[in-house]
Amino acid sequence: LISNDLAPKVAKQLDFENDSNISLEYPATVRFTAMQPVDQSLSSKADEYTEMDDEIATLLNMDFHLFPSKLKAILRLFTGSFMQGDENVLVLTNEVYGRNFGIDVHAEKDNETRPLRKDVNKTHDGSKSLNILITASTTISTSPIHSVGTSTNITLSAISSVSSKIYMRLINGKKFKETSNQLISTSTTTNNISRLRQVTSSLHDKAIYNMYWVTLKPFDDDLYQPATIFTLCDIPNNEGYGCSDKSYTKLMSKFLQIITTKVITNNTKFEMTDFDDAFIKFELVSSQKKKKPKTKDESNASKTFKSLMEACQRYKKEKGEQADIMKFARSYSLSSIATTASSAVSKANEEIIEYISKLLLSLFC
Repeated sequence: LISNDLAPKVAKQLDFENDSNISLEYPATVRFTAMQPVDQSLSSKADEYTEMDDEIATLLNMDFHLFPSKLKAILRLFTGSFMQGDENVLVLTNEVYGRNFGIDVHAEKDNETRPLRKDVNKTHDGSKSLNILITASTTISTSPIHSVGTSTNITLSAISSVSSKIYMRLINGKKFKETSNQLISTSTTTNNISRLRQVTSSLHDKAIYNMYWVTLKPFDDDLYQPATIFTLCDIPNNEGYGCSDKSYTKLMSKFLQIITTKVITNNTKFEMTDFDDAFIKFELVSSQKKKKPKTKDESNASKTFKSLMEACQRYKKEKGEQADIMKFARSYSLSSIATTASSAVSKANEEIIEYISKLLLSLFC
């Protein structure tokens, strides 16, 4: 693409969205990682960027027990930011996690996001109360490294919490300070199923369905965002994504998406007929697969989905046609469905990397 020293100029060509729909109302405490003196050479070339300062660091270390729903305010702050080390990493998509169960059902008691660094390379930052996991990024260099998903292809030594620096859009930092310090409360960001995080458990808890995900424009498109169990059913059939329209994983994703849309639209009452299309498709796919031997994974997925369908039928018989989606989720663990569906996510992300690469080339070459 271009040389490292021109990285900030590249970012100026991106269509950044300034999101004023962020609400904050809390006090704060101490420090943040990757804090270094401002690099004047970079700052002079990019007056639209600024290094994270002490004020922002203090706000990021607030006690989110007081206002757990305000975690989403962090998203816009980091979207489009640079992590500068041996590599210049441009953040395309990031998701935020609370560090305690009182804040987030997917609490993380250490300063790591899952999977742990001992298992895979990752790009992430953390404060005292939260972890920010970068799930889509690219390096600005002559040989760019594109990463999609919970792991990264960037080497561990390239981004160090000791020597690396974080530069963010000046306007994002200014807005974050204003809304935080003035305790301004505004409406939440627009609901979108693509803003749900990459999770596979605790789907009975409403915290799972909070919009804790945001992507930098022009990458905020299904073609360029990491796949999740909620969006897997929306990706093209085959075409390199690893899923056909006859795959059980797509059916499971569709089921989870139906539930999700109910929750995020505050319509938790559902009718069993809402799932009819998914169940009819399952019967059709199963009958077609009987004509040829199933793989072990297909056989297990088929049993899992059949168990879900039978559970829905029992629930309908006991509770009637209408039911509460959260109560159903508590009575039947959806984790088995989510875990099986997630097995197809990494393959889909491989194809998404190709699309990100093509878009970057079209933007900057």
